Amino acid sequence: MKNALCLLVFGFCALANAAHAEAIPEPYLQKEYDSCMGGDKDPQRAQYCECVRNGMRSWTVDQYGAVATEAKEGKGTPDQVAALAKTCIAQVLH
Repeated sequence: MKNALCLLVFGFCALANAAHAEAIPEPYLQKEYDSCMGGDKDPQRAQYCECVRNGMRSWTVDQYGAVATEAKEGKGTPDQVAALAKTCIAQVLH
C-alpha cells in the first residue's frame, strides 16, 4: 500500500495551483484511481483505491491543491493523505 500512497501523492500535483472552493472534478478523481491501481487487477487494491477516490470526493479543490503543494515540497506524506490511507486500509482489511 506504500506504493499506492506514492501514486496518490504524485497525482495531487495535477491540481497544485488550483484554488477553488468546489469539489474535485471527476476526471481528476478517476486519474487518482487509475494511478492508485497502477494497472493492477487485485480486488483488494481496487477496494482500497475506490475508498481513496470516494474519500477525496469530500475534499475541495483548495484542499486538494494544499495537499499537492505540501507533497510537492517534499514534506513527507501529508496528514490528510495519511489519514485517508489509514482509513481505507482498515476498511479493506476488515
